[in-house]
Amino acid sequence: MKSEVFSGSKFNSERVLYILEDARARGYRIRLFLGKDGKVWNEENDVTGTVGRSTGITPCALLINNARSIGGGAILTDCIIGIYKTDGTRLFWDDAYKMPVCEVIKDDLLEYSYTMNINGELYSLHKTEKQAHRLADFMSGKRFSK
Repeated sequence: MKSEVFSGSKFNSERVLYILEDARARGYRIRLFLGKDGKVWNEENDVTGTVGRSTGITPCALLINNARSIGGGAILTDCIIGIYKTDGTRLFWDDAYKMPVCEVIKDDLLEYSYTMNINGELYSLHKTEKQAHRLADFMSGKRFSK
């Protein structure tokens, strides 16, 4: 059966679950991009880590922060639109979504000299240009730690 037979969401869900299980078994760190209904949520917290699995009647995938962590939050598998390994390898990206466009702009605010916009909307204020560029690269998938 060809993959075109599956509806987009069903095919993507099966693929995402396979990728998460592979990441759990191999133990590598991943970066998740989350979204729904044609929009990326631009999450910057709790989106990088290793994949674990809960125990119990209904096991679910967990995103574990680092090797010293003993637990983590459940991964919303239906809301994953992109998965990258932290070495930059793209494992999954839903074609219906576009990577956010991040730009750093010099501003004349007193304390914060730089702003970072995502898709033309103000996202954050920064004291230094380096801080703004680091976050812009993280949010656009060019960097995997802030």
